[in-house]
Amino acid sequence: MKLSFRDSPKSPGALEGAQRDEVLAELCTRRQSCLLATPYLSFESRMMELVPGELRVRATMSREAAKHALGQHPLKLRFPWGFTFYAGLTQVLGYDQGTQRRTLRLALPQWLEPDDQRKAVRLERVGRCHGALGSQAGDLLRISLENLSPLGAGVFCLEPIPSEGFQTGRILSLALGLDQGPSLRVEARVCHGQGQYLGLRFEPLPEAETGVLLQEWMTPRLEEAQRRWENRAELRAHAEQAAKPKRPPEGVLLLSRDPALADQVAQTLAGLQPVRTAPPIMTAYKEALEPPPLLLLVDASGANGEERHRLRGLLEGQPPGCPILVLGREGDPDTWRTLVTDLRARLYLTWNPAQAVFFRRLVLGLIQRHWKQPE
Repeated sequence: MKLSFRDSPKSPGALEGAQRDEVLAELCTRRQSCLLATPYLSFESRMMELVPGELRVRATMSREAAKHALGQHPLKLRFPWGFTFYAGLTQVLGYDQGTQRRTLRLALPQWLEPDDQRKAVRLERVGRCHGALGSQAGDLLRISLENLSPLGAGVFCLEPIPSEGFQTGRILSLALGLDQGPSLRVEARVCHGQGQYLGLRFEPLPEAETGVLLQEWMTPRLEEAQRRWENRAELRAHAEQAAKPKRPPEGVLLLSRDPALADQVAQTLAGLQPVRTAPPIMTAYKEALEPPPLLLLVDASGANGEERHRLRGLLEGQPPGCPILVLGREGDPDTWRTLVTDLRARLYLTWNPAQAVFFRRLVLGLIQRHWKQPE
């Protein structure tokens, strides 16, 4: 006996329990778009909040529509996850209408299972790809590419779509220039459309040479999309960190491998500015730039040609955003002058702990002039 929509069995790869909750929580954080689908129709929505026992999504329909269209039929929550779609059976628990938004309260699906109706992996990040659609009557539409797979494409029409020639089921000619890639010419059938968006299925499938070009263009982009997906938690953490209010600059940062120099500088500037030290290594240097320093001191000892090149690459890759003072000790002063030029530093100074008063005045003057602090 065939099972009903609500009583379908759990399929392999289904997510449930804590794993289900982790997925839904991440989707709510991203405000992921989703579909609320019955056997007869579907509504687009967006996930908002996961609370104990229920999922809250944005209501894109009236209370009456939610009651009659969603409340009286088996209901499925459907959303993209990774490179496929997942779905789970749910039901409407309530409808909340506030001053700013309307929210549907949904029961948590018992499990979420793969529910991809596509027959090929689809590339969503396609860059700047433009082209044209031609109807059998000779009408042309300028389009931009929205997504692409070996079997078809989604395009956005940059011009009003004529009432004839571009309806669902029609065969069109697609000319497409791929971003930093080849140009393609294929025939495609309109599968569906919404507003200025058209979903196309290649018909017939691209010939061997065209298909190879398409696959070669898609493969590295799909691999990059896979890497982004696998590293999404780290990328989101970086984005959240970048979005945080920036701390005001403070203190002096010394780039040096010599702990003795670090102690001497710290003692000399005691009471004037706090001093922190980092070796000239990118990871340590980047971490030391938070908060940004008021002044960067660079230890020139041992700065041969290779070390100068490393220091220049370090500061070009992550500019300190503050004046730079080169500290020379033993060695050739001409080397220090070269380093000043390489690093675009303000000047160099022969380090002498006995000249503490002069050094303090110099540091204070550089900071005041750059940051326009009162004398």
